[in-house]
Amino acid sequence: MIIRSSRFEGELITEDYQFATLEIEEPNCLRGILKTLNGNVAEYADLIVLVDKKRIDFETDSLTIYNPLAFDINDKKLLAALYKKIEKELSGNAEYNSELQTRIYETARQLENLINNNCYELSIEKTVALKDVMKLFSVRLEDNISVVAGLTNFLQANAEFKLYKLIVFVNARNYLTVAEMQELLKGVSAAGTAVIFLENRRSDERYRNERKIIIDADGHEVIE
Repeated sequence: MIIRSSRFEGELITEDYQFATLEIEEPNCLRGILKTLNGNVAEYADLIVLVDKKRIDFETDSLTIYNPLAFDINDKKLLAALYKKIEKELSGNAEYNSELQTRIYETARQLENLINNNCYELSIEKTVALKDVMKLFSVRLEDNISVVAGLTNFLQANAEFKLYKLIVFVNARNYLTVAEMQELLKGVSAAGTAVIFLENRRSDERYRNERKIIIDADGHEVIE
């Protein structure tokens, strides 16, 4: 991964590392980067991130997670990809599809008999698409687990479905313990997705395969 901006003294190169941590002491720098990641024209409008030598489109290719404790791992983009995968896997199973539609039809007939005991008539759809059945039963990534386990599930699914090429965590160390960070980074390594941690303060903690870059209060970069 390579990070470029005319506001930096040089390229921030992290290609030999699995993830990068930018500890940014200069508040305007952090705000400017976040605005750019969110698609707002700011002083870091020329910010470029290259992953595998390809430029990241911040609107479509990246995801910014501001609070890992409140992040919904079942975002719409992921659920759409998950439903599509399941539909593809089950579409070739004629026996299963026939049995499912039969049960849906029988349930619809029972419901129709109940609701039509009125002075007016109602209609009911007796065939339902598989994706609508999955929505009805809330098929989703398991989220009744620890925060880090949920994030790890999300990272694995994201890698499989190739949804986001870059994931940015903002001040994750304000929310997660050192042990939780270590566990999360195992998930980052296993998924193989490019990840940047943006932090608003320095930390003495160091992790394996981490490229740490400090941007001090004067805007100078210190690469560790």
